Amino acid sequence: MFLLFSIQASAQQLPDFKTLVRESSPAVVNISTVQKAPEETSDPFSQFRGPGNEDIPEIFRHFFRGFPEIAPSPRRGNPAPRSLGSGFIISDDGYILTNHHVIRDAEQVIVRLSDRRELEAEVIGSDPRSDVALLKVDAINLPYVKTGRSSEVEVGEWVLAIALHSDLITA
Repeated sequence: MFLLFSIQASAQQLPDFKTLVRESSPAVVNISTVQKAPEETSDPFSQFRGPGNEDIPEIFRHFFRGFPEIAPSPRRGNPAPRSLGSGFIISDDGYILTNHHVIRDAEQVIVRLSDRRELEAEVIGSDPRSDVALLKVDAINLPYVKTGRSSEVEVGEWVLAIALHSDLITA
């Protein structure tokens, strides 16, 4: 009951994010990758891994038997998987911060800017444990977000997530 009362009491005091979104959105990017094509295998579950990249235990495999769309069909071949994610530009000379899981095993990384330009990116570094990756595109004078210090943020403060609208994503 306290939580409900607290939400109702503060509803009129919610922050207005319009200015922040307007200023930050040009620095938000869409990231797509083409990953290394999986090798042919007789194990239809080989493409799925657990949290530590371990094989799916046999006890769980029986739940998925009979679902051919889970595994690649030998008749269709094994197309290179794609991933899709977002990131944000952190410098005007093209450095971009994203997640490691977005670019993991990527052979090619394409960054779509809010002005609809598409640029190929180089992976500068990546850390699977923290799920962070740094990319670089060959461009200058890009819009970028100004970063802050995590030591200055307190638990309970407002945060905002911004991503590109789906109409900028092409198939």
